Amino acid sequence: MINSNFLTDLAVRIEAEHIAAGEAAASHLGHAMACGDLLIEAKAELKHGQWLPWLLERGIADRTARRYMRLARNRPEIEAKSATVADLTLRGAIEMLGVKTTPDDAEGLNLGELGAGEMWLPIDAVIYRAGVPYRTANDADWIDHLATILDVVPGIEVNQRNELIDGRYRLLAAKQVGAQVIRAFVTESRNFDSSRLRPGSAETTDLDLLDHIVKFVERNSRHGMSPLTLKPEILQGAITAKSTSD
Repeated sequence: MINSNFLTDLAVRIEAEHIAAGEAAASHLGHAMACGDLLIEAKAELKHGQWLPWLLERGIADRTARRYMRLARNRPEIEAKSATVADLTLRGAIEMLGVKTTPDDAEGLNLGELGAGEMWLPIDAVIYRAGVPYRTANDADWIDHLATILDVVPGIEVNQRNELIDGRYRLLAAKQVGAQVIRAFVTESRNFDSSRLRPGSAETTDLDLLDHIVKFVERNSRHGMSPLTLKPEILQGAITAKSTSD
């Protein structure tokens, strides 16, 4: 249940710090971090879908809020690297933090905590594998929704070469909010006995791809997605690969 009095108090203090951060150049960074601390508290009080409208009511852009929260979360690092915070500009502090490969990478984004078997994977490292029938149409509303709950959804699934098996919408949502990393776990794309095959042969490559497609189709079915339309020869090959792995 949302504590409206507490949230109202936070709103007043956030607006004051935001104004002060824009007006007082000498203490700009200090006010920005103070505002970030309060924003983190406020966001924890709000339900999914309420955050952005609430920010707009305060006159604070989403990007600005994320910047403030990122600074607040990294206060110890900023203070450790700077002789005096008062002499450091907002831009200087952001540049000091640099590119992160942590949950705080994208200006205060909450990308969640690593679950069992998960790792942080740079988004640019994720590969769309040729031959896998990824959907070309996007559900924009669903992507928008996922962008608000990236901290609670499971990580994406990739194989040992970072080729995407499952989680394309989650990946698009992470890109949409400006994240540079995403939680991911690895599933080997070949789980059948290939000892009789020559490494690197065309047959090995085909079976590896077909096993990847099997996993891809299974994951889509699990999400309740409409059946994928596969060419007959791909479908039959996938069935063969599945029976071989079993």
